[in-house]
Amino acid sequence: MNSVLPTIFVSIASYRDPLCSTTITHLFEKAKYPRRIFVGICEQNHQDFSQESCFKTKETWSAYHSQVRYLSIPFFQAKGPTYARYFCSTLYRGEDFFFQIDSHSLFVADWDEHLVHMWTELHTTYHIEKPILSYYCDTYERYQQYEPFERLSIEEIPYDQSVMTTMTRLSKTSTGMIYFLGAEYLPPLAHPRRSPFISAQMFFCSGKALNELPFDPFLPDLFFGEEILWSLRCFTHGYSIFTPHRHILFHSYLREKESKYWSDLSINQVYSHEKVKYLLGITSEPPDAQLFFPSLSSITCQEMNRACQRDGPFGHGSVFSIQDYWTWIGLSLSKIQTLENEYRIPNVLLESSLLPIKETFVMTVHSMMEMEMEKQKDSTDMCLWSLRDVIRYVIFLIIMILVTVGYCRRHRHRHTSNYFIHK
Repeated sequence: MNSVLPTIFVSIASYRDPLCSTTITHLFEKAKYPRRIFVGICEQNHQDFSQESCFKTKETWSAYHSQVRYLSIPFFQAKGPTYARYFCSTLYRGEDFFFQIDSHSLFVADWDEHLVHMWTELHTTYHIEKPILSYYCDTYERYQQYEPFERLSIEEIPYDQSVMTTMTRLSKTSTGMIYFLGAEYLPPLAHPRRSPFISAQMFFCSGKALNELPFDPFLPDLFFGEEILWSLRCFTHGYSIFTPHRHILFHSYLREKESKYWSDLSINQVYSHEKVKYLLGITSEPPDAQLFFPSLSSITCQEMNRACQRDGPFGHGSVFSIQDYWTWIGLSLSKIQTLENEYRIPNVLLESSLLPIKETFVMTVHSMMEMEMEKQKDSTDMCLWSLRDVIRYVIFLIIMILVTVGYCRRHRHRHTSNYFIHK
């Protein structure tokens, strides 16, 4: 790593996004050391709409062009965000850090220094070998509320502005694809919070990670499924994911009036979904590209099939297994198969201490097993208690019936005797 000033490569995939130009300008203007920032952009625009350019003004381009690497694809050739992000990754030139963001983001002041400091503290102070900082950022709308406090220390920021958007839930689509359900506000800790989830809209790691975790160019049209696959790949390669403990970015989410590739184009995610499910261990057989893309050459299909190997460059690592990842978040492959509603990861994972990933894995899984055993014990005790209650209630009913029957008999006998005496 550069001992003077660590460099940062920022990956930005943009699809017909009029906010991209603002993102680029804000990225440089809000950095504490803008000269250490290098940007790799893959634009997918309509040639007749200049407002979609990431460089709407000559001022933006002239100010930063020496620090920008650029690829352009006609929008009608777009194949989804994973495809564009692969091209962005080819623009990386050995910078110390890799930082992936979306093209509709706003930055806090000194964002570069905050990220480098957090990563370095995790790596050096807490001995986390491979830290990654990633989260679903807060909204564009909240940025103006936060901006007056952005230069304050964490302790000085008002509580309602310091709470962090934290990824805690997942669910499944109707096709069985796993995706993350937004985020919830949690109070910040004194350090970044442990997380099992990667957000594609923001993750920051060592630039060396791209050697271990190359971007897969063969996931056409994939949207849901990208993040859970990245999460599993990172974990099984021994990376530790954390939610930052202070805001870095703010994100524009809905953009209802803007162009989306899934609205502009005819897309087909079936192959990518089947590939992701196989790589996640959910299905047992890899998809054959030739069956999904009969018009492609056999050479291309063979290359796609080679890219769909669990132990290949785009599959899992060797530090942990696929099953370890599901165990880590409190699930199993059988539970994933039958998952019908949303699932929230256990608090014991979110609150786990800052130890190296192997120690944390063992401690977290052990704690979850103890909690599950305690839950089963409580459930058994509840069942036994309920059974005792039923027995007692039945005995009580029998006694009451006997008492009532006896009373009725005595009462009828007394009434009959009085009748005869009266007669």
